[in-house]
Amino acid sequence: MARILRSARGVLVALVVFGTVAAVFAATARAGSYSQIRFAPGTNAATVDGAVVRGDLDVYLVEAGAGQTVTVRVESVEDNAVINFATGNGYLLLEEQRWGQVVLPADDNYSLVVMPTRGNATYSVHIQID
Repeated sequence: MARILRSARGVLVALVVFGTVAAVFAATARAGSYSQIRFAPGTNAATVDGAVVRGDLDVYLVEAGAGQTVTVRVESVEDNAVINFATGNGYLLLEEQRWGQVVLPADDNYSLVVMPTRGNATYSVHIQID
């Protein structure tokens, strides 16, 4: 099963689901990093620092439950990074945003994708689940 996540400026991003593991691929962009965000015991928030080069995407999986509220924010040195946040089957909850808050529709492994809007982007992503 493949679902289209985003198609803009000639870039096609698809989410391919294999059981509970999701992988994000792009026709002209490739994953710069791919990892799971894990929260420290007793906490509901995390910060991930990274850098993504033009043409790449950094992909993070976030396991969360139905009815939980996710707040996510990306900060970048040159204000040139945005995020997509999608369900495991590819339904976009946030698209090309710097900040967003959503109530999750299901227990799932959600994809948080960081991408530069121009050039290379050094970023911090802050995520909180309530």
